[in-house]
Amino acid sequence: MCNKHSFLMDKEGNIYNGFGLIESHTLIAQIHQIKEDRCNKYEYNPYHRHIECGLIQGLVVDNEVFEIEGLHLRSILDYIKKNFPTREAWDNFSTISQQTEALLLAVVKQNGIAIKYIQNPSIEVQLAAVKQNGRVVQYIKNPSIEAKLAAVKENGHAIRYIQNPSIEAKLAAVKQDGIAIKYIKNPNIEAKLAAVKENGRVIQYIKNPSIEVQLAAVKENGHAIQYIKNPSIEVQLAAVKQDGRVIQYIKNPSIEVQIEAVKQNGYAIRYIKNPSIEVQIEAVKQDGIAFEYIQNPSIEVQIEAVKQNGYIIQYIKNPSIEVQIEAVKENGRAIEYIKNPSIEAKLAAVKQV
Repeated sequence: MCNKHSFLMDKEGNIYNGFGLIESHTLIAQIHQIKEDRCNKYEYNPYHRHIECGLIQGLVVDNEVFEIEGLHLRSILDYIKKNFPTREAWDNFSTISQQTEALLLAVVKQNGIAIKYIQNPSIEVQLAAVKQNGRVVQYIKNPSIEAKLAAVKENGHAIRYIQNPSIEAKLAAVKQDGIAIKYIKNPNIEAKLAAVKENGRVIQYIKNPSIEVQLAAVKENGHAIQYIKNPSIEVQLAAVKQDGRVIQYIKNPSIEVQIEAVKQNGYAIRYIKNPSIEVQIEAVKQDGIAFEYIQNPSIEVQIEAVKQNGYIIQYIKNPSIEVQIEAVKENGRAIEYIKNPSIEAKLAAVKQV
């Protein structure tokens, strides 16, 4: 026979209990993911002679944060009548050791952390709990192989709570979240590759990554190159092809790397010292606005920039007739930014419009 039955009630009249597993109001709130400080707290035992909260015998008020009204009183009465219609029903009310498998499953499926209060949970209950929240594997003594695997598939970080994880569990963990590699001692090449393919930046947690791992990392996220010491040309190229801006992390990039960087993102030219004419041209071809970061651009660069975006002519001092014509060919309204446009430019603008 139970000593008490605890439950919470919110202002809308909804009632939350511990499913017969727990009687702590705080833990009940955690299981249901509700705010404890916004609920009234009650305990019930029909054998108690307290008469509180109206005429409900056996109901003890633990704490009330709002005044109960008719709605709340009816909700409590209906709840008690449904769950404890007779004294016999109360006497037969199950304790945790007597809970049915179905009830345990229902509880952990709602909130996996409830497994903390279940003694010797079955494999099925373990699985249901970790599928809801992988981290709760830490509360299971000697979790089954299946539970370990399911835990890391739900949350890769759960690997930190598993002693001597299998190769399969390690791989599943990093596939779910590459950062999980932080918690794996001596990961094999397969785990390293899976980790950086999920999140390239985690290469920072891998000691002496191979070229294969480096390439996989920068292909997933070019910014991973900042964590690689002395990256090869091959790795540099792969990185800037993924994101040209990462050239800022490369010391003395070759012309080839510079070109690939600006081809991917014209703005990357802002990170290149003294870019060659060839690099400048490729940058403005990719994005004419890159022109803003070029000092003393040549006529050729000016032409390529306005061909990509006619409005760029507003940044060119004394544009030549050829540059004016190319700008308005790309966008007739560019004529608005040309002081004293040539007759040829005017004609080309009219044709374009």
